[in-house]
Amino acid sequence: MKSCGKEEDWELFIKLCMQLKTKKQHLEFFDFFLTAEERSALGLRIALIKELLQEQKTQREIAAELKTSIAKITRGSNCLKTISDGLKRFLKRYLLSLN
Repeated sequence: MKSCGKEEDWELFIKLCMQLKTKKQHLEFFDFFLTAEERSALGLRIALIKELLQEQKTQREIAAELKTSIAKITRGSNCLKTISDGLKRFLKRYLLSLN
């Protein structure tokens, strides 16, 4: 993943996340590092990935329900096509069990 920061910085962020043990620590950590808008965007991404994994609605239905653009749904769908089977199983197991 390339962005405006260095790859090492991203890996350090992941290592920091891995050190968190409690929900309270996670909430405080992500409140510190992410803006409200970034947290909202991540929440939307989770919601749309969950809907796509359920395979019960069209992309247009998902976009309308989540009040987001079809482009975001399509990006999520395309990303799901590129991940490993193991990650897809993990996401299905955890996201779809939260109903």
